[in-house]
Amino acid sequence: MAGPRHHWIKRFVHDFEYDHLFQFRFHLVMMLFWIVNAAAGTVMLLVWPGEWIRVGVYYVFVLSIYANWDTDYDAVSASQAALHSQSVLKNSGATDELTEP
Repeated sequence: MAGPRHHWIKRFVHDFEYDHLFQFRFHLVMMLFWIVNAAAGTVMLLVWPGEWIRVGVYYVFVLSIYANWDTDYDAVSASQAALHSQSVLKNSGATDELTEP
């Protein structure tokens, strides 16, 4: 029996990196998610203040992990872009004033 196919992950990552319309739609959905999330957090604080502490600590933990991951992912993306542009310059024979001789 063949294992599951994960081609859709490659397609998702490619779209996320290169398709501006996909990026716009994704970030629009995430923006709406954060608005709903903020409203749900406010309701939870007002209705169940005891649970707020436990859930709030976990929520901050997850967000800090995500923020660190996102920062590293952005740095990797910037490095890939710089490597790509450097190789394009090298292959075209052009010089880049910012690179060392």
